[in-house]
Amino acid sequence: VARITQEDRLGVSGSSGGEGSGRAAVLVHPDDVVKRLKAFVEVESTAPTRSGITGPARAAGIMRRQAELEQEFWTRMTHVISDKGTRVWVALEKQLDKYLELLQQRSSSLGEVDSLQHQNRELRALLNQYLSSRINSELVVPPTVLI
Repeated sequence: VARITQEDRLGVSGSSGGEGSGRAAVLVHPDDVVKRLKAFVEVESTAPTRSGITGPARAAGIMRRQAELEQEFWTRMTHVISDKGTRVWVALEKQLDKYLELLQQRSSSLGEVDSLQHQNRELRALLNQYLSSRINSELVVPPTVLI
């Protein structure tokens, strides 16, 4: 259940919120909250302001001011990063792309490295088999003496 005070319904503001502020609180069923909020906004948009502008002219002024603020915001956002900073980021991006390419090349050559390591192990085993062969001891100059 939403709690809406009498001042909220009438559009009065400026007093401190809370239970002890002297405002009469009205309990609103959750199904009625949207309807009540729409009514409040409608009353607020037609209520006179200090300048005496009401209704659609006030709403148009508010929308124009919001558009101006938004335009100012996005104009400021275009200058958040300086030209030097932009050049640094562009150079960094190029170097990172080169580094990525290098890492991808290394990744693709890992299969070749594994194949060469396997071939190397086989050749070492074969060499050890030849060197430990009995025929080497019968030779005049055994290969183990030359190595």
